[in-house]
Amino acid sequence: MKLLQKNLKCALRSLDLFGYNVQLFINMDTKVKSKFGGFISIVIFIYSCYFFASALQSWYTNNDFQIIPSMKNLSLNQIYQQNETILYDFDYSNYNIYFILLANLPNSTSLNFRQLENYVSQQLIYNNLSNYDVELPFNNCLTQRQEIFLLETVDVGDNATSPWSICLNQTLQMGLAADPQNLVNAPMIKYRILLCENTTDNNYSCASSDEITQMLQYIQVQIRLPETDFDFNDNFSPRKRTYDYEAYHLDMSLYKYFLGYLMPVFLETDRGLFQEDYVLDSVDFNAEKITSESMMRSSTDSILLEYALQFGTSQQFYYRKNSKIYQILGNLGGIINLLLLIGGVICKSYNSLVLKYELINQSFENLEEKEKVLNKY
Repeated sequence: MKLLQKNLKCALRSLDLFGYNVQLFINMDTKVKSKFGGFISIVIFIYSCYFFASALQSWYTNNDFQIIPSMKNLSLNQIYQQNETILYDFDYSNYNIYFILLANLPNSTSLNFRQLENYVSQQLIYNNLSNYDVELPFNNCLTQRQEIFLLETVDVGDNATSPWSICLNQTLQMGLAADPQNLVNAPMIKYRILLCENTTDNNYSCASSDEITQMLQYIQVQIRLPETDFDFNDNFSPRKRTYDYEAYHLDMSLYKYFLGYLMPVFLETDRGLFQEDYVLDSVDFNAEKITSESMMRSSTDSILLEYALQFGTSQQFYYRKNSKIYQILGNLGGIINLLLLIGGVICKSYNSLVLKYELINQSFENLEEKEKVLNKY
């Protein structure tokens, strides 16, 4: 009977919704703290400050980019209907193409293009926005200009030239432009190799047909196409410019034609603090594709090889997306919560032992005080 009454009382007590909270005070404080917990708290605070400072520095120095590549294909009909003009000024600083014409003879002698003028000649043609061919002057390539294009250190006083290569020495407009008659015009750079023709200009000094045929087997045409690659592990200078090497041989009976389509490559960087704000860093030009064709050469045609470049309809974009302030703060909050969780697991276990230690000490202290009082009386 007594056991039943006891169980009923316990059950009734457990159903009380208005129980009074009891707090235990240890040394006039409701929490037991320790030096170890204080040390861990300082470590968490210092690391949080370090993480925040590092994240801000990475954002400011662009060390935390997300690379987003994108390809865009233009519509010729859209360019025509909207009367758009997309043109770029080509010069040695952004598209320093160069050409080499040489002959490697069996006796290990090499002849440059000036020594081959009695056999073949070179020609540079610019097909302009009006669709007219204009012959361009050319010079031996300046070493300094090649260094400028390759983004290398330049010796301003170095005016050395190459005896083997020729380069354009003027600025040309390249791109795409709407034309009422031809839909869209694409200016073109043409490089030609022609048979030597006797004129008063060369004093009728051309070699015979048999001599030219014999020499052609040793002649090589080299074209160095500018090319830009990107190494995004280098945040300060991701652009890496090089040359794509192409070599061709000549044939007396063939007319060889090559057409290269150029593609602009845009590098844009996000400079926004709270939202995306892309700024154009650079525009480079790569050969997207090269088509070729060979056909029997007419006896009246003096062109042996023609290499042409014009713009295609593709555009390549690289977007470097930076972190935003709210993302940095969000990451900081996540790091702090994780550190507090780890610190809580460690420190609460340690402080639980400290609490037991304090309770035992105070229990013994109270017992000793009680004994002193009893002994006194």
